[in-house]
Amino acid sequence: MKKILQRAVRTKAHSSMYIMLTIGVAMFFVYTGLVGNSQMVSVMDSIEYTLPVWMTALICILAVFSFVYYRYLCIYTLDEKMKDYGILVSMGYNQKRISEAFLWIMAKSMLQALLWGLLAGTLIYFIILNILNHVLDMDFHAVPLQGYILVGAVYAAVYLINAVSLGNRMNGLEISDMLNYKKLDKSIDYPSLYQNIGFALLAFGLLLLTFKGESYNFASALFPMLSLTAGAYCLTMSFSHWFTKIFIRSTPKYHRNLFYISQLRTNYKKYAKLLTGCTIIVIFGLFMMIIDVSLATDDGDHSFEMPYDFTVYMDAVDGDDLKNIEDFESQKGTLLKDTRLVRILDGAIQWEGQEFSRLVHVMPESSYFDLTGKHLGLQNGEIVVLSQIDRNYYDIGTQEENGMEWGFQPPGPVPFLVGGKVYTRTIVKEIWEIVYNIEDQTQRAYIISDEDYEGIVSEAGYDQMKYFISVSSPDSLPTVYERLCEISPVITAKAANLETQAQNKLVVSVLILLAVMLLLFSLVSLILLRINQDISEEKRKYSNLFSVGYTYAQLQGEIRKEMATLFFVPLVLGSFISIMYALLASSRTSLRQVIVTFGVTLLFAAVQYGFYRVATRTLGRQYLN
Repeated sequence: MKKILQRAVRTKAHSSMYIMLTIGVAMFFVYTGLVGNSQMVSVMDSIEYTLPVWMTALICILAVFSFVYYRYLCIYTLDEKMKDYGILVSMGYNQKRISEAFLWIMAKSMLQALLWGLLAGTLIYFIILNILNHVLDMDFHAVPLQGYILVGAVYAAVYLINAVSLGNRMNGLEISDMLNYKKLDKSIDYPSLYQNIGFALLAFGLLLLTFKGESYNFASALFPMLSLTAGAYCLTMSFSHWFTKIFIRSTPKYHRNLFYISQLRTNYKKYAKLLTGCTIIVIFGLFMMIIDVSLATDDGDHSFEMPYDFTVYMDAVDGDDLKNIEDFESQKGTLLKDTRLVRILDGAIQWEGQEFSRLVHVMPESSYFDLTGKHLGLQNGEIVVLSQIDRNYYDIGTQEENGMEWGFQPPGPVPFLVGGKVYTRTIVKEIWEIVYNIEDQTQRAYIISDEDYEGIVSEAGYDQMKYFISVSSPDSLPTVYERLCEISPVITAKAANLETQAQNKLVVSVLILLAVMLLLFSLVSLILLRINQDISEEKRKYSNLFSVGYTYAQLQGEIRKEMATLFFVPLVLGSFISIMYALLASSRTSLRQVIVTFGVTLLFAAVQYGFYRVATRTLGRQYLN
């Protein structure tokens, strides 16, 4: 009897569905590890400071997708075996024991998918890190412990939630219900309410985007997208209600689509949640694809962000160093456009609850004056934050507190680390100005009074200098570089920094492309899984239509309508939201951005249309043969 029970609850016939679950686990782990890697986040920040936010959003989408997909998988498996379980109960098996055996099998299958997914994800993660190390010449080495913890916790929660729901469902059925079990779907309740709320949320989201102001921050990015996504959810849930009104207005059109309308009215609930999940995937997938193409095709000149051609790093200079610099400037004076020797210490600040790990420069007011010719009038204990970002080029999110506009850190006391000792000073102002070369626009500088700086240098026991050089002609770059190597071996060139930024942009573009491909794969997999669930039942419906006089062409038309609903309702709603967000989220929309947005949307639609054609032809052969 025990062997009979084991054979009855076995799910090997559905093993192909667990392959998709394994792939989902692997990719979930990979992107969790990448977003949790501070070095990778720094690279993404250097390209576009909103990218880490959207990569985190991708992880949330993958978590939701994991729940939806596993929910469909469990329900499909249970529906297929419900009658078999009813037979076992009628033979005398304990219903609760059957439920426990089924859930145990599902747990084993989930555990296998989780282990294989984590193994594959770990392999992919370290392959990506090795490629990045080679391409970017960096040392990405962090072990993604948070990835293992988060992925394990999410999938444990997914299983437990579904196990409780399915267990209650199985134990709540009578024997007769199990023996005569048939999936019954109906349209959703209160469709008009869903519809009205959906349109209201769409309008509210567009208003938030339109009147968000010129700054771009977390709130202005999050709340419009939440509103638009919630609006898409309500509209997809009420799709059958408002879409059938289009057919009712025309009697001939209504008669030609009676079967399709009946499907929407009687069985739409089985599609509603699927279409909602697919729409959300399209929203984020298309938006990330627009970002990806925008990054890949951005050939803008960012050289203005580095006003000097070379940066020479030096310790505290002595008489010999000053003599070498004087000789260099006198010998190569005709090749030089500008030179600046200033004092700038490397420090660190706490960020997002971590230790002192984020780089910050600490410079005296006199160095700022040497670079800009401007006085700040700083008192002892005061800090002016220097953010070297062009506010005419980037959308910078700012806030106002105590009469001070800030975007990096609010006014008030702040600790920072220099030479192994922590100092605390008070931020009184933030300025946005490109003053000297930095590796990326996420780096900031603390400008303090000369007296405070001298005290820090005295306690630290060392000083640091940076020598900035601009040449008069690009032809003189090699000559100047060779001579600078005699002054200090640590030199960075503007051209090398720009090349590194281009490589970072390429790497981030590839990572985003992988994310988009995963989302597309998830979208098609969800649709195909839903089709596979009802293939036998739908085949009987279409066979009955053929017996009552439908022609082969008419049956093909009905299949096309059903597939069009699955593929194009999410596409239309998701594309509308992604386009509006991409165009309105930026306070300065250019012609290039408009072309990229609509071009990517057309490409996305063409891919969807290809999947639609393949699905239609495949189902046509299965249903009608």
